[in-house]
Order: sequence, then structure tokens, then C-alpha cells
Amino acid sequence: MSPYSWVEVGHSYISSKMPLKVADDIKGVKIRVPPSRSTSLYFDELGAAGVPMGVVDMVPGLKTGQVDAIATSTVYGLAIGLPKLAPHTLVFHATHDIGTVTVSKRIWDGLTDAQKKALGLVDARVNDLRKAIRGTEEFLLGKTAEAGAPVTRPTGADLDSWKPAAERASKRLVEEIGGDAAEIWARIQEAKAACT
Repeated sequence: MSPYSWVEVGHSYISSKMPLKVADDIKGVKIRVPPSRSTSLYFDELGAAGVPMGVVDMVPGLKTGQVDAIATSTVYGLAIGLPKLAPHTLVFHATHDIGTVTVSKRIWDGLTDAQKKALGLVDARVNDLRKAIRGTEEFLLGKTAEAGAPVTRPTGADLDSWKPAAERASKRLVEEIGGDAAEIWARIQEAKAACT
């Protein structure tokens, strides 16, 4: 298996049954988190009661009370109507989610030249997809607000309150991975600083 290209998924957000604005608001909240270690660590650092579950379990989880909030990608969550069940929408860009197009060597070797060329379009159009996803996020957030659901976009100190948990979670994840993870993480941070 090897990754062929990356694809834009967009920013995460939270739909919740109660208002959320600052990090302290989420303490003790039962929240669906994607089944990834990094996200689980982040919400653990926030003091939330993270419940890892796949997307197919989100709506039943809200309906049955298994969770009172959902963290998921903005486009997906709003498109499936999560604000109808959990009307408070928190836009704080905690994560920027991406996916991959991954093809095994066996499958790749069996593709025709036309099929390989078609896959090449994914990689060539990734920046167009990024613009489209971000535009769709804003469109759906506008529609959510127009429908009367509260959309909260924290700024300043309110937004900054969410950041220390991410730093602590990142440190824990790097320690858990071990090996040369610390060195790789330092290089990622250097590259990130060079881009700002």
C-alpha cells in the first residue's frame, strides 16, 4: 500500500445539545470523537468524556443519549443535519482533517493507463477541492444560522482557551509513539513555523 494523493476533508466542528464557547464548557460532556488516538487525547486533555465512534453511530448516539455532542467534519455534520438533534454549533477549527487516496501495488499494476490517469486528476485538483470544501463549510454554516441554530465562533481569549489542550495532547501522542517521533514532530513544527 502506498498513498497516492491526499484529499481535503475540511475543518472539524462540534454540534452539541448545550452551548459551548470556551474550553471549560466541555468538561464532563459526553462527546462523540472520531476513533483516532490524537483526537481522543485532545478531548481527554479538555476534560470531556470522549466516546470514540464511527460516523454511522453518531445520530443514534445523540438520540439515545450515549453522547450529548458530536465532533466531526463541518461539511459532513451539517449536511446530515446534526444541528436538528444538537442545535449548538461550535466553529473553532480544532483540527483540519485530510484523507488519502491509497492504492496497493497489486491494484495499481492491474489498472489501465486511463484509470491511472483518472487517479492523477485527484492529485492535480486537490487545491480546487480545498477551496470547494471551505466554501461549502461557510455556506452550510450560514444555512444553519439562518435556520435559527446558534453558531458560535469564539475569538481572542475564548478561542485561545482551546489551544493548551492540543499542545498537551500532542506531547502525549509523541511520547506514546516513541522512537524518532520527537525528532519528526520537531521538524514538523519547524516547517509549520516557516510557513507562517
